[in-house]
Amino acid sequence: MTVGLPKDWSEVTLEQYIQLYELNEMDGSEEERAIAILSVMSGVSIEDLREVRLSDIGRMIKRLDFLVKTQPTGKVSRFFPLRWNGYRIVKNAKSLSAGQYIDLNYFMQNSRSPQNFPDIMAILMQPTRFGFVRKKKPLEHAKIREDAKHLPMTVVKPLTDFFLQAYGDLEVTMSEYSLKKMKERLVEVQGRIHSMQDTVGSELSTTYLTVTEPSGTTSLK
Repeated sequence: MTVGLPKDWSEVTLEQYIQLYELNEMDGSEEERAIAILSVMSGVSIEDLREVRLSDIGRMIKRLDFLVKTQPTGKVSRFFPLRWNGYRIVKNAKSLSAGQYIDLNYFMQNSRSPQNFPDIMAILMQPTRFGFVRKKKPLEHAKIREDAKHLPMTVVKPLTDFFLQAYGDLEVTMSEYSLKKMKERLVEVQGRIHSMQDTVGSELSTTYLTVTEPSGTTSLK
């Protein structure tokens, strides 16, 4: 089995980030949570990961240390291609239409919830044609929302922080709050898995893995 894991925040999408946040409320053991985290980050099914040695699960969880130790950072960009579409970003609330402003207020009522990130991003993302902003089509919000889920967090966090600071200083920005909660749970998972490796890690199964990263392939036999 081959398991591909991101090496930093630039390879974590908004959709994965939302799924990780939702695991904060997951019931079950820390071992089950670790498997669920790896499934989200790799795309490998939970069923397949349950056959992996616990020692290898621990090694893979360790590779996700960047989720705890670093923040997603990047430059605020006004234009970017995404899934064969181009978008420009609204960087000033005065540029929004009345309807967009009303919608933005609605989704920001619970701005600490990452589930609202795609809708907020979809409001700020203006589709382009031949490099020029075009008017959004009726009911196009849903499509742009799906496109937004594929944005890397190194694009999403700088944009949301920039706009929210311009929109109004919040005590805690939505991305920072969500990251804090997610990191707390990941630290718990790592501690639990690492504490068990020396005692039962090599005994639970005989499945072997290869973890792939852009820099190459690392065997975990």
